[in-house]
Amino acid sequence: MRYQALYRKYRPQRFSEIVGQDHVVDTLLREINDDKVAHAYLFTGPRGTGKTTTARLLAKSLNCTNRGPDGEPDNECASCLAITEAHSIDVIELDAASHNKVEDIREIRINVGTVAAAAGARRVYILDEAHMLSRAAGNALLKTLEEPPEHAIFVLATTEPYKLLDTIRSRAQRFDFHPVPAETMISHLKEIAAKEDIEAQPDGLAMIATHARGSVRDALSLLEQVAALGNGTVAAEGITRALGLADRDAFTGLAGAIANQDAPAALGMVAELSSRGADLRRFVADALGFFRGVFLAQYAPNLEEITDEPVDVIAEWRKTAGELSATDVLRAIDQLSEALLELRAGREERLVLELTLLRLTRPETAVDTGALVSRVERLEQGASRKQPVVSDQLPVSSLESRVASPEQEPTPSQPEQPGAAVGGGQTGNDAQQELVTQGTDPEPSDPPPGLAAGLPPEGGAKKDGAAGPAGDGGAKKESVASPSGGGGSGEAADGGGQASLDEPSEFPTKTDDDSSTVDEPSDPPPGLAAGLPPEGGAKIADVTLGEFQAAWPAIVARIRTQFGARRHAFVKVAEPMSVDNGVAVLTLPSHQHFHLEQLNADRELLAALSDIAAELLGGSIALEFRADDSPDQPTEDEPERAPDKDRLIEEGSPRDDPADLIADMLGGEVVSE
Repeated sequence: MRYQALYRKYRPQRFSEIVGQDHVVDTLLREINDDKVAHAYLFTGPRGTGKTTTARLLAKSLNCTNRGPDGEPDNECASCLAITEAHSIDVIELDAASHNKVEDIREIRINVGTVAAAAGARRVYILDEAHMLSRAAGNALLKTLEEPPEHAIFVLATTEPYKLLDTIRSRAQRFDFHPVPAETMISHLKEIAAKEDIEAQPDGLAMIATHARGSVRDALSLLEQVAALGNGTVAAEGITRALGLADRDAFTGLAGAIANQDAPAALGMVAELSSRGADLRRFVADALGFFRGVFLAQYAPNLEEITDEPVDVIAEWRKTAGELSATDVLRAIDQLSEALLELRAGREERLVLELTLLRLTRPETAVDTGALVSRVERLEQGASRKQPVVSDQLPVSSLESRVASPEQEPTPSQPEQPGAAVGGGQTGNDAQQELVTQGTDPEPSDPPPGLAAGLPPEGGAKKDGAAGPAGDGGAKKESVASPSGGGGSGEAADGGGQASLDEPSEFPTKTDDDSSTVDEPSDPPPGLAAGLPPEGGAKIADVTLGEFQAAWPAIVARIRTQFGARRHAFVKVAEPMSVDNGVAVLTLPSHQHFHLEQLNADRELLAALSDIAAELLGGSIALEFRADDSPDQPTEDEPERAPDKDRLIEEGSPRDDPADLIADMLGGEVVSE
């Protein structure tokens, strides 16, 4: 006997031999035993799942003369043998791809009327690839499909049921064939390998089951091919050679290159795959499936229940999910999907793959929002790992306690100096140099409370514009920073408790001898509500008008995002006019009285504007809105209005005669006849 392919040799001859379709088998056997077989069936599902085989077994069981009590055919009677050998006249198989015309359906309608070969037998019409029927042929089949003769049964098999007419689907009993699960497929392949004396390794069978994607026919064909390549041995290496695949280590290596932003490693992997003759398009598709599994591992704890993969594959997914961020995984899926579409369109495979991996490993080379999010996440992760260091010798808590201590008095041996901000007769700058060790950044990223410019903490000292405890007899003085944030330290008063400032303050201060607190004004000047330095001492922004004008569009855009279009309409008409001593003056057109009133009355909006400006400019800044009182400058000269018609007639003159004008333009003269 000539050699047969494994998928033909091991085609199921009984319902019990069908793999992975128990729901279909149980239903059909029950209908056969109860003699409630439908007149038309529709078998749908992926390729290689047993649709045509099940149709043949249905015909074999219906026509078997020695059918068992469980509905199984005996495979020994003449009818069963004829169907097995594919020459039974009661089973008519048609390929709809080549019989898709109205004339072919007309011939079927004529043959349906003929009786079966044996008394009581059923004539079964198996129409494979039924979705290939034309619309006219499908309509011609409707009447016969709806009311066929009692001995006729139609079985339509298709992989694309949505292409069939709704009228055809409604006249048939539908069965959906599912892809065979991986574990079931591996068990089936192991049985066949044992029968064929094939030495199959577990990892090889698992890889075959994965790449078969639920198709038994594809799995058996691949098993046969790899066994021939490996001289009777099935291993993972032979499968990668036979199919031009990349091993699983390549995908984990790609994930590591993305996590470490190692572009040379990713490009070297492409070169290695190309030198081995691997199918780069298949590699992209498999990498897409790998990152899909990693994505599921990040968001689905019950991964074993929602996927059909071996245990070791799921373990790799979970390991990689802990190494990559969700943003990087989603970017990988998006970029690989786009690359796969480009490869299917015929682009150069290696170049497309190299560009894709470069964008994944170097987000700065990409322009999509996902790359920007990935870069921001990496910056945040790097910043979170760094601890703020103020001094190599003093911890932050010690620094705060030294700065915030209000009772520290100057050393008697040292004379008091004007502007002393910290005990010991030192100025604020000298104290800062003492607290910060040589070689470190004198301006920490997160300064302790009380160190930044602005209002001092209660009972504490303040630098850059505020004086600490000084003076004879322990007298204390307090000062308030001007909006500009500048100014030196106040001078200590001898024996008195009076406060002094290098620059006059815009807000009143309380100077009682027995109190060191500052009264906050109950009603700040108009337009400056958002410009007050926050309590605790915010640094005053030192910016020019040009810098503020450059940042103003971003501030306005942030207002629209946070507050909506209504408040954005008030802010966008304002134009920066000047910036002086930490106060930015913005003007509105003189006719925008309502906008100006709304801006000055909306404290929440003013506070948000101040916060956004402080964030973008690196320090607090006061905002003041005013009306633009300058006269409007005309953009262009207004055209003169044409005089009325009556005036033209009244003010006309003989030299405006049309004939004279034409003669003047043409350089001629009027000649009378």
